[in-house]
Amino acid sequence: MKIGNFKIGLRLGIGFGIVVIIPAIVGIHSIFEMRTLADLTAKMYRYPLTVSNAVRDIRANINAMHRSMKDVALAGNIEQINQAAAVVDEYEKEVYKDFEIVFERFLGDMEDVKNARQSFSDWKVIRDEVIDLSKQGKRDMAVDITRGKGARHVDSMNEDIQAMIDFAGSKADSFFKDAQTQKKHIIYQTAGLILTMFVLGLIVALLITKSIVKPLNFIVKRIKDISEGDLKHEVNFYSSDEVGELADSFRELRSDLQHKANIAERIASGDFNEDIPPRSEKDELGKSFYAMTTSLRKATEENKKHCEHFEQLVMELEETNKQLKDEITERKRMDEEINRLMNEIEQDITERKKAEEERLQKEKLQGVLEMAGATCHEFNQPMQVISGYSELLQSKITDDNPFKKQLRILKQQIDRMGELTRKLQNITEYEIMEYVDSKIIDINKASKKD
Repeated sequence: MKIGNFKIGLRLGIGFGIVVIIPAIVGIHSIFEMRTLADLTAKMYRYPLTVSNAVRDIRANINAMHRSMKDVALAGNIEQINQAAAVVDEYEKEVYKDFEIVFERFLGDMEDVKNARQSFSDWKVIRDEVIDLSKQGKRDMAVDITRGKGARHVDSMNEDIQAMIDFAGSKADSFFKDAQTQKKHIIYQTAGLILTMFVLGLIVALLITKSIVKPLNFIVKRIKDISEGDLKHEVNFYSSDEVGELADSFRELRSDLQHKANIAERIASGDFNEDIPPRSEKDELGKSFYAMTTSLRKATEENKKHCEHFEQLVMELEETNKQLKDEITERKRMDEEINRLMNEIEQDITERKKAEEERLQKEKLQGVLEMAGATCHEFNQPMQVISGYSELLQSKITDDNPFKKQLRILKQQIDRMGELTRKLQNITEYEIMEYVDSKIIDINKASKKD
């Protein structure tokens, strides 16, 4: 079926409908793709990041419980033991709450979570043993268990917990890579869709324009020929639309003008035998010229009407072209808005990762500070006793005593240990250095300078 068989109004309606549908398709497609990208971001937050935070909280609470168990072992009376044990119980409740979150949202092997939780539950037996020994006054045995069997069990739990943290981080990276891939897919697919729709709209516009303008230009040319007095050319254009009707009307007009010209020519040559209906029964010649003039006037008026109709069609076509240009501009604006939204999402993900790295750095520093505080607490009292006895021995023996030099060296080393303790207490940064095949805390760089 040829496009010329459709009415011009229907063709213009189809073209306008395509112009409206194209941005609608692009917009709906973009919305669905953006929802897919948003789902990936939400999954990354709901699963890997939430699990990572919960597991880190578990590790922090376990370490806090271990420190509180040291307080239980070193407590001087039953009341202090009960207070320290109550703190341990509060931390224990928090750990179980965090394990519930991990059970709900962990995407890895659930056996790892079950083993970690079972290991935590098994630790209670060791803690209860330490608390019972402390209440019985067997402080040394309680301290040995806390530093030995209890510390090893805590280290084992921390290894299980670190495995879950590593998996959650790996899963978060996987989600982030998927989000980046989806973003590129959205950009390429949307750009391809916009280009396809643009080309399709352009083709439809060209076809509609060509189907209207080409025959109109042909008819206009023939109208100009008639205006110049040339009635020889036929209009060999036939269709079922308004332009076809205009062509039919033009053919009728041309035939009528040709007929009137022949009559005028015959009248001019003196041929009055043409059968022309008279206007009255009296003035035959006047009636003939009047009839001819009337016929020519009517032909001119009809020609004018057709020209006005043509001008109206041209104006409608120009308006349609203007609407097409406006729609193309709007599609470009929508493309720029989509790119802006994608950049904002990418920036948001980068900022979240940066915040997570800063929080991990703070946790490391907190762990160092807690270890330094515990170390200073354990070393200060023995060093004070050794220092006091060394000073007492130095004051009791004479300078010629052979042990005087050894006591002076001993006192220097004790002072050096005191200086190291003060540096540990002044740690404010997380700094490490290479030592043999491992890394250790750089006390000089990590402690604040006096």
